Amino acid sequence: MCKEENECLKGKEERRQKAKELIENNIMSGYLVYERDRVIGWCNAGDKSGYAPVRGNKEYEAGDGADGKTMAVYCIDIAPGYRGKGIASMVMERVLQDAKEEGYQYVEGYPFTDPKRKYQYRGPVRLYEKYGFEMCRTGERICVMRKTI
Repeated sequence: MCKEENECLKGKEERRQKAKELIENNIMSGYLVYERDRVIGWCNAGDKSGYAPVRGNKEYEAGDGADGKTMAVYCIDIAPGYRGKGIASMVMERVLQDAKEEGYQYVEGYPFTDPKRKYQYRGPVRLYEKYGFEMCRTGERICVMRKTI
């Protein structure tokens, strides 16, 4: 949790810069949401086996031993002022559609365990529940939620 607002902002800017570098180097992929010429949302989603922050990290394991091609939804971040308008739902529907078309067996998400956390850039648990994701594991910081396609 951020002790001061500036600390949170610094973390956001660092994450944004790191994401930009990963995208430019074809390491990270996802979806951008636009309104006219302004980006209002971002979803980092891609093959779990090819995404270093989750691949092999025990915190992101579902714990059930199931093998299969898994799309990982690492974050869904909607700009302030656009939240609560169905944009995250629209993104999730697209992710699920693409995962099915691309032959994935599962889609996983990693929302934070604390629902009161100020910056929920991984999407709230309720979003995943709305689309039929099941809780596989609850860790100290994050939950692992999975949907079979």
